[in-house]
Amino acid sequence: MKRYRLKRDLPTFKAGDEFYLDRNNDLRLKGSDIMAYNHKTLEKFPNVLTDWFEEVYETYKRWRAELMDNYYYISRGVVDVDNDTCSYWDNVNYKIGNYFKTEEEVKAYMEYLLARQVLLDDAGGWKFTLKEKNYFTNYSVIDNCWHLSWSYHYAPGGIYFKDIESLEKSLEEHKAQWEIVRKYEMGEM
Repeated sequence: MKRYRLKRDLPTFKAGDEFYLDRNNDLRLKGSDIMAYNHKTLEKFPNVLTDWFEEVYETYKRWRAELMDNYYYISRGVVDVDNDTCSYWDNVNYKIGNYFKTEEEVKAYMEYLLARQVLLDDAGGWKFTLKEKNYFTNYSVIDNCWHLSWSYHYAPGGIYFKDIESLEKSLEEHKAQWEIVRKYEMGEM
């Protein structure tokens, strides 16, 4: 849905008022059902949208429940639900990303965290270093398989191994966990 902001005052609207194009391409005032221009007028005078309005591009805003609405989170290793009262703990959960709209979302996140920790344990606490080779794996969506590699280049969120043998062992023994992490990070869960 395209959104627009009025550049200059009109007899019935003020500069800065926001509008949107509805399903019929009628221009309506945001927050109301007031039609500023119908689609036939906009088709006949298309420059109205460029001369009098500027397009407003939406920026991503992470979801947060309205005051007193429910959200889900992980508490002491289990899924919990609470009303957001903007309390200290509600704000902490939101800030650290432990804040979800549905029970399914928080369950998928918990499954991801558990699987990722198994892989980090497989890496034996290895952290990226410039002193030695860092072994890692990438998943190719072209041939649908894991590719092993090493590098001195760091990628945020990567899981690095000290040697190729440990990485191969992890891929073999914890195939399910690698799939959970991959699917979650690729938005498939």
